[in-house]
Amino acid sequence: MRVVTGLLIFLALRAISAQANELTNGLTNGLWTSELVGVDSATQKEFLAHQPSWQKLESLGQAEDVLTWLIVKQGYDSAEYQADENSRRIFFHMGKINRVQTVTFLGNRSLPAVELQKTLGIQEGTPFSASLIQEGGERIRQLYRANGFNNAALTVDVHPASTGNRNRSLQDITVQIVEGQQTLITEFRITCANTKLRARLQAVADQYLQKPFTPTNVSLLRHDLRNYLHEKHYLLADLVDPVVLSDATETQVILEIKVERPELYKLMVTGPERMTETSVRDAIGFDDFNAQSTNLPQELIQKAKQYYQSNGFARSEISLTETDGDDPYERILNLNVVEGPKVPINKLIFQGSFAKPAEYYRDFLFESGNSAFQSQYYVKDELDRTLRNLIIERKNSGYFRARILATKTVYNDARDQVDITVNMDEGPLTQIQKVSFEGSVSIGDTELLEKLGLHEQEPLRLNDLEAGLTRIQKLYRDNGFLEMRILNEKSDQEDLVSYNEDNTLAHVNLRILEGPRVVVGSIVIEGNNITRDYVIQKELEFKVGDILTPAKIDETKLRLQRMGIFTAVEIRTVEEKTNLSRRTVLISVNDRDPGIFNAGLGATNESRLTVRGFTGVAYRNIAGLARVASVRADLNYLTNLPYLEKKIAAGYLEPYLFDTRIRGRVNFTLASFVSDFNANAAIDLSQLSLGVEQQITSHFLLGWDLVNFAKYYTYSAVQDPNYAQTNTDIGSTGPTAELDYRDHPFNPTRGSLTRVATEMGLPELFSSDTIRYWRSTASFTLFTPVTTRWVWANQIRGGFLKNINNGGFVPYDKKGFILGGETTIRGFSNTEAFPNTNDLKSTSYPLTSEASMYLIKSEIRFPIKGEIGGALFYDGGQVQLLDFQLPFGYRHAAGFALRYNTPIGPVSLEMGWKLNEYGARGEGPFAVHVAIGTF
Repeated sequence: MRVVTGLLIFLALRAISAQANELTNGLTNGLWTSELVGVDSATQKEFLAHQPSWQKLESLGQAEDVLTWLIVKQGYDSAEYQADENSRRIFFHMGKINRVQTVTFLGNRSLPAVELQKTLGIQEGTPFSASLIQEGGERIRQLYRANGFNNAALTVDVHPASTGNRNRSLQDITVQIVEGQQTLITEFRITCANTKLRARLQAVADQYLQKPFTPTNVSLLRHDLRNYLHEKHYLLADLVDPVVLSDATETQVILEIKVERPELYKLMVTGPERMTETSVRDAIGFDDFNAQSTNLPQELIQKAKQYYQSNGFARSEISLTETDGDDPYERILNLNVVEGPKVPINKLIFQGSFAKPAEYYRDFLFESGNSAFQSQYYVKDELDRTLRNLIIERKNSGYFRARILATKTVYNDARDQVDITVNMDEGPLTQIQKVSFEGSVSIGDTELLEKLGLHEQEPLRLNDLEAGLTRIQKLYRDNGFLEMRILNEKSDQEDLVSYNEDNTLAHVNLRILEGPRVVVGSIVIEGNNITRDYVIQKELEFKVGDILTPAKIDETKLRLQRMGIFTAVEIRTVEEKTNLSRRTVLISVNDRDPGIFNAGLGATNESRLTVRGFTGVAYRNIAGLARVASVRADLNYLTNLPYLEKKIAAGYLEPYLFDTRIRGRVNFTLASFVSDFNANAAIDLSQLSLGVEQQITSHFLLGWDLVNFAKYYTYSAVQDPNYAQTNTDIGSTGPTAELDYRDHPFNPTRGSLTRVATEMGLPELFSSDTIRYWRSTASFTLFTPVTTRWVWANQIRGGFLKNINNGGFVPYDKKGFILGGETTIRGFSNTEAFPNTNDLKSTSYPLTSEASMYLIKSEIRFPIKGEIGGALFYDGGQVQLLDFQLPFGYRHAAGFALRYNTPIGPVSLEMGWKLNEYGARGEGPFAVHVAIGTF
């Protein structure tokens, strides 16, 4: 059977080959003489030596072999041939693009070569030209000037590369730099009529003495001077652009700075009765006031008036007088407030033509106003704003011609109430008569109409129309039409929607420019000086021949960013905004420094006083293959025992096991630590973990601890001879899953994080004979933005532990649930965590049944200043044992935190108070924690 099959395949190939030869021979009636055009004699000789038969070609088909040899073996950038039927000659034309083999910088003492090469804009292996070198050289000169080297000079030498250079197309570039002497700021001359202010500004400016004269330093100086003027309430003071005086060598400069209008302003508020003086100052924002004009009194009056009017004081009167202070350059601003009464709205009447009852429109205005307007006090600005919102709402409901004709406000005789009349013309209800599409070729009208979501004989709602346009654009882009546009989307509304004479019928017409369907023709990677192309290619969600969509681009960017080895990732097509369908996808990355070293020393109030120190080193991109190796050592000295806790952890990550996206992890830990402060129990731990994981999508991570083996040796931390020492081995396996939609891994402001983990401990995995259990934990965290920088964070966490060894047990101090401390319920110190040995009546409680736990955490995070923030929190939870009744149930605490945000998470000082203190456990009313990171 195999012989027959092979014979059939051979005959089929012979038939195909015969047809191909017949076609080729139809174009050729003899031998072709081949000639290389525009190459040196050495290449001609190599050409003939490689294949003598190529000088006389039997067919044009052999010409393709020659082209392959020229491009692949000889390194030409392009090659083509022309066949002359008359002379029977084939001319091969080759093209070489000058490319960079090396870039060398000499003489650069102050700026690193990496920054200079980035500024030059010419990378190794890329094409270049004389104009590109000239432009890059000028950018380097500007860079040196920006760093204070005004006399820097450079020369650029381009010469053929000495090695690996075919046809001399590879070039070496040498940039010789003569930096010269850096220009320094040597003196400040401040001109200011206010001598006290001049002295203070001089002290601010003197911080920049002997600093390089650069645009950045001059800008920072101006910023610091202006900040001082602003913070000290020199509200109208202005800095004239500095005058620069330099010596003949341009190595020293003097800056002359002139200050105009150097008056200090103070604010006095008189007259508030129902409002407080502090609230008026805060509303004006005087402590952080930034004058927009020289008419300072009018600005302050306007801000105060807006504050009072927005609170319903429609008849408030604000005046301001300016007097001299004790100092010649001191001005006192006396803001006088006559509040008047709050003016309630007696009647709000709607007149005109509209479809719904008047109460509907009146309720809409009051419900969408601020607190004073909701309380039906007259606030003119809120009336105007809510009327505008009402018109938008009516248009979205199909009354596209709705408008407010007039409003009338009438005070009563006592001027303590108003009647408001609104004259509105809602116009006719506009219904959709027809929906049409122009320019849609690749996607049918039926599918477009379904995505648009508009139907004939239904009201035309503008918000539905806008949402439908967005869905259509997404539909096209999801099908590879990355540059699709709706041509009349942003034009005059009449172009998108046209009406009949009485505006009751609408014709919606979309003019679509589909553009080309983008297909990946080739993939080019640049900027990865450390990382190999292989790593980036493994993370791509597309390949050559695929239709390119925004989802694939975004998924690829997220995958590359989550690797942590790049500082920047950009993906685009080289031929964007053209009609070309088959495109080159350019992936630009910047490698992050792979080596990391960190160390720290500190102290906390845990165990009365704990002195902490750590050091660690990691390399996150070994051999450019995204492999990670790390070692970290921690030492904690507990002064109240005393006891030295030690921990050494080493880890290794192999990112692509068996050439797949599956990652392999190996972690090894040696540690000694106090496990129970009440019993003064300590543990020596040796742990080895082997696991695999895969980032299924950019949001979903699935992992499995293949083997997690730990040896526990428990002993007395204070060397108590009566303490019963124990040895326990626990081997487990189990999966983990993580769904991460946070906008930032360390400082999230929105999104959610879901984690689920399950493990099973078995004697077959080298556990002690008595140990057989399964344990599951799950958590869900939600981050909700309240305002621009306020975030409400909530977490719910649960766990379940069950002994499945009849006659055996689970050592609770190793695998049980403990609540209390900085990561669970703040307000409880580590010594107060529960249940402890006193609660369990045992130094090593043997769990023979099951245990469970639940925990809730909630906090409001808010900014204070810059990177400093705060939080108000509430934590609560409970631990339950099936065969043991604990002396307490639900425990909870509340408190506040002060935080400093860093790129890898906040550093927190947190204080929590117990809300149900249990005196029998010897608990204190509160606990203080120092923590890094949040939940």
